[in-house]
Order: sequence, then C-alpha cells, then structure tokens
Amino acid sequence: LSANASNEPPGYPVPIQSELLDLADRAIADPEREGNYAAVYNVGEYALASRIHLIRAARKSIDIQTFIWVYDESTCYLFNEIKLAASRGIRVRLLIDHLVPFGGDSDIMAEMILANENVEIRYFNPVSSRLNNGLDVYTTKAVSDFNKLNRRMHNKLFIVDGKVAMLGGRN
Repeated sequence: LSANASNEPPGYPVPIQSELLDLADRAIADPEREGNYAAVYNVGEYALASRIHLIRAARKSIDIQTFIWVYDESTCYLFNEIKLAASRGIRVRLLIDHLVPFGGDSDIMAEMILANENVEIRYFNPVSSRLNNGLDVYTTKAVSDFNKLNRRMHNKLFIVDGKVAMLGGRN
C-alpha cells in the first residue's frame, strides 16, 4: 500500500492497480464483445492472494457471501484488509450463514461491526436473535423447526466493484 498524496493522513491506503479490474473495464467498455474472462485457482493460497489483491484494488465496493466465516489466520488477514478498504471509503457488505458465525466469538463479531461505518454484516437465516448460539439453541431449533435450521446458504461469492467475481471458497 502506498501513501495518498492528497489531504489524507500519512499511510492512508489507496487502491492499487489491478490487471483484473482493468480487464473487466475493457470487457465492459466494448459493447461488441461477447463472453467473459475466467481463471481457475486450484491452490488455496492463490485464491487467498487474489482476494487480498482485489480488496486492495477495490474502488467502490466489496460484497462477500459465505457459509462459514471462522476467525482463523486467513480470516484475520482478510478482516484487516477489509478494515483498510473501508477506511478509504469502500462499501463492504458481508452476508454470512448464521449456523457457524465467527467460531462463536462475539467479541470478534462486535469488532467487525464497529470497525467502520462502511462495513455491513448480515446473517442469512438467523437461527435465533442471539449473536452466537450455544448447543441449547441448536438443539431446540432442531427439534422445533428442523426445516429452518437445515436451510443453509452454501454460496461463496466475492465481488469487487460489481465487476470481478470469485466463486467458491478459499480452500
């Protein structure tokens, strides 16, 4: 990340150049062009590095939809990059399945929610109104409303500036 030459504080992150976003811009600008560009990442480290690159290159928005967001080393890295992006005005929206949120750590969820006004977090199909749920909540829901408990969101999307999308997980 480089320093911004404008009136921002020293060290304020600015978007990096991205061949991926440039390619998307060229494809969108050509009305005669048919089709899309695609790449396959079959190594988890490449998929993570591509997400970090796109977060750093984002100019407007980052939308993430995921099944499980457990606070591990790679999630911590992504979260810190998301906070930097939000601090430069990027709108970040996370849609996370409520079945296994953040490994059950309410403090981490609260930190993400309070990190920046540009970060919005929503749960898909909340199991209850509680931030995190214990075994008692899941057991009660399994007995009383198994269909709701069983309706999960397994989609994994990562979209930057509405132009570049990554599908699938980081693993």
